[in-house]
Amino acid sequence: MLPARGHAIALWDDGPVTDITRRDGSAVRRHRALPGTARWLTEHGAGGVLRLLDGGVLAVITPERVVAHRVADGGLRWILPTRPGCRFVPVRAVRHGAVLLIARPCPAEDRWTAGLDAVDDLGVVTSHRAPPPDGGRGERHSAEHPRPGKVVAPPR
Repeated sequence: MLPARGHAIALWDDGPVTDITRRDGSAVRRHRALPGTARWLTEHGAGGVLRLLDGGVLAVITPERVVAHRVADGGLRWILPTRPGCRFVPVRAVRHGAVLLIARPCPAEDRWTAGLDAVDDLGVVTSHRAPPPDGGRGERHSAEHPRPGKVVAPPR
């Protein structure tokens, strides 16, 4: 369960995320499915899976992907799939200001920075990202470069 202003967001052990009105708890605002997560949730628990980002965005971190929804209406903001052979580790995600650093260890990578993804309410944080023309209120945004380097820490 994750409290948010006017909301209570619950992650069920079989995968759905439910947003409930907090006034009296009687109104379910929406459900969002997390495909393929029921077994993983049963085995590992839900620690770190639900994370509030700035801008009223909820990030849902699973081993295969990070999905972000607007809390106000449940609208999909962005999806970040992991790289082949890698898995996100929700319990190891850490906030740093407006940025959420998500652990993504990859056996084939030897640089520690390769095992991190930095996201915020607009998606992956990159050095050349421009905010969307509508100031982040719409459904889409894009980065200037499709695979920019890490901005959290440069490789040594």
